[in-house]
Amino acid sequence: MPTEIELKEIVKQKYSEIALQDKEKGQSSCCGAGGCSTEVYNIMSDDYSHLPGYSPDADLGLGCGLPTQFAKIKKGDTVVDLGSDAGNDCFIARAEAGMEGKVIGIDFTTAMIDKARANAEKLAFNNVEFRQGDIEHIPLTDNTADVVVSNCVLNLVPNKDAVFNEIFRVLKPGGHFCISDIVLAGSLPESLRKDAEMYAGCVSGAIQKDVYLELVKANGFDNITIQKEKPIIIPDDILKKYLNEEQLHNFKSGNTGIFSITVYAEKPNNKMKITILDPAMCCSTGVCGADIDDKLVETAANVKWLRSLGYDVQRHNISNDAVAFKNYPLAIEKLQKEGANSLPYILINNEIVMHGQYPGKNEWESWIQKENEKQAGNQKLKNNENNQHTSSSGCCAGPRCC
Repeated sequence: MPTEIELKEIVKQKYSEIALQDKEKGQSSCCGAGGCSTEVYNIMSDDYSHLPGYSPDADLGLGCGLPTQFAKIKKGDTVVDLGSDAGNDCFIARAEAGMEGKVIGIDFTTAMIDKARANAEKLAFNNVEFRQGDIEHIPLTDNTADVVVSNCVLNLVPNKDAVFNEIFRVLKPGGHFCISDIVLAGSLPESLRKDAEMYAGCVSGAIQKDVYLELVKANGFDNITIQKEKPIIIPDDILKKYLNEEQLHNFKSGNTGIFSITVYAEKPNNKMKITILDPAMCCSTGVCGADIDDKLVETAANVKWLRSLGYDVQRHNISNDAVAFKNYPLAIEKLQKEGANSLPYILINNEIVMHGQYPGKNEWESWIQKENEKQAGNQKLKNNENNQHTSSSGCCAGPRCC
């Protein structure tokens, strides 16, 4: 079996060839990357042409499902497509996210990135961008995406655990992914499993379905569901390249199955709860008639920014919302001791972290970073517990099995 680096180079070379191929002269497909005969073109892919945003020039037939159809994309969402090819899933995601949304395609292959950018420019899409990168190390900051989609790509990646870990990192808390991928039931014949061409053809890089789903769970995702599943039938003219007659018979009559599954899962919303308890004021915007309070203007902007990141920000003014203060015993206690001059109170998860002044953006960023580090530590602990549990059940009982 080729090394991980060699496998990546094989994938890069094959998909570069597809990107540079003249579509009019010879169509390509995911299986085509592995040497399928022309009469079985697109044995894995589904028909995209009925979906809003579909672009024929961007459809290279490389998928094995319709993840964008099941991805629950809303207007204004930031959507990331892993293995974006010529941009087809990105353009369909854009139709769902709207002009107020943003779509970012990530692809390993320079030729694919160039093709996708050319398609986006031709369509005049200014809220779709493409970045070259390895999805085991996604070139995005933490908590960027509302939705991550991918179509028949993780089966090409040697370290699938790293990809799910990265998906968890770049998703906002409460965000979700929808991925179509190839998985197995039973074991592939050795000659198929070890063949590099079949790896680039999306088959031999696939893992067991139950292991795949356990990887998703082990990386911290909740509400894991299979939205669609279909069998993939590899034609005999392909299988005969790798199997003799006896092996072919055993393969087709045995318990081995190759499937396309579309999986949905959510990143838990463990975000910190933010509360701002204001002193008496006519309004919280900082603009009251001719008077302007620069610090309140900055705070109003920071609240809008925090909410745009998905944080639950509650703000209560003691002059017109005093009843709400009763929900925060620590604030009531402090107010009784120190009086109204101690306001405002800034609470994170019902704990007072600042009083008497409003924080600047740098303080908010520091608190967010500390909370993210805390959650990352909790997730690492959870993963370690999962590893200990699966390792005690035998070599192939969990996602990191032999």
